[in-house]
Amino acid sequence: MPPLRNFARLRWPQPPERLMNRLEQSRREWEMDYLYLGAAILASFHALTYGLWERRQGNPAGARFVYALAALCVLLPVYKIMSGP
Repeated sequence: MPPLRNFARLRWPQPPERLMNRLEQSRREWEMDYLYLGAAILASFHALTYGLWERRQGNPAGARFVYALAALCVLLPVYKIMSGP
């Protein structure tokens, strides 16, 4: 068995710098996707409460449009997360 005293001096192969930069960028984009989803959920909650108010005021067509808009607001970030980079 070879001596291990030079083990710490070995130069381990490093991944290429370009690959590491791409992985870091991908991680940042992944984090931003979840921030966008959180913002979309907050916006859709506001839209849903407005849709409830519309329905109570006698405007069911407007309420349905707002519900569809709120669903689209949440589904687009979810689609982006599921489809990948």
